[in-house]
Amino acid sequence: MDTILVPVNNGEASKNAVIYAAEIAKDLGKNILLINAYQVPVSYTEVPLVTISLEQIEEASKELLIKFKSEIQKITPTDCKIYIESVYGEIEKEIKKTIEKIDPYVIIIGTGGRSGLGRFFLGSTSLKIINETKTPVLIIPPNLKYKRFLNIVVTSDFEDVIENTSTRIIAELVRKYKSKVSVLHVDYERYHFTASTPMETMNLDNILTDLNPTYHYIENKDTIEGIITYVKENDVDLLVVYPKRHNWFEQIFEKSKTRELIQNAIKPVLCLRN
Repeated sequence: MDTILVPVNNGEASKNAVIYAAEIAKDLGKNILLINAYQVPVSYTEVPLVTISLEQIEEASKELLIKFKSEIQKITPTDCKIYIESVYGEIEKEIKKTIEKIDPYVIIIGTGGRSGLGRFFLGSTSLKIINETKTPVLIIPPNLKYKRFLNIVVTSDFEDVIENTSTRIIAELVRKYKSKVSVLHVDYERYHFTASTPMETMNLDNILTDLNPTYHYIENKDTIEGIITYVKENDVDLLVVYPKRHNWFEQIFEKSKTRELIQNAIKPVLCLRN
């Protein structure tokens, strides 16, 4: 668990995420694994693609990784090991294989906004990674520069707290950065308040007790809007969320709050599963 895993492509979002990962690795004493998955391009139009061999695609993948490695070697200390891996296949499947092999500390993914290459990481790929693994996933918004996590905000809906709350990585960040931890709950006229809410609140406080958190309750009909507004109005360095697994029926009829939050993020978003 001493390695930061960074899936990359040739976009600016990936370059930003790689540099961001290097800064974190330097502060936390972690190694880095850069992975690029390549495939044979498929044409969905009547216009044929320019002929390019699989060997050429593989070579381009390796060149990309070598370029990224060279750039971050200028940032990381000499004892930070930087590995690169070029693989043939679908990126989410290759990431799952890598997780099984090395059990990474965190996966760092760069987002490029709502259009262009950003759709790749904001779409099914990143959400599959978040939903199908217990490895922490750190989402980096476009062009965001690294800043130490002095103020960490943990979001909670006060539901199934014991089953869903993981604190290992938060505790390590608090020890390293001497961070302040806040818990944020968004509701509107007690709409989400149930008979179990007081007990769930106590459970969360017990889990986070060593982190000495403060609690903030804000009113907003839209949970995501409330969280984003709070982040904009306060000095937040890291937003922590606990994505919930949805069954097949819910996935069809309910929009993903995780996707919406990532798409609108202006600060790093750390997705944790217990």
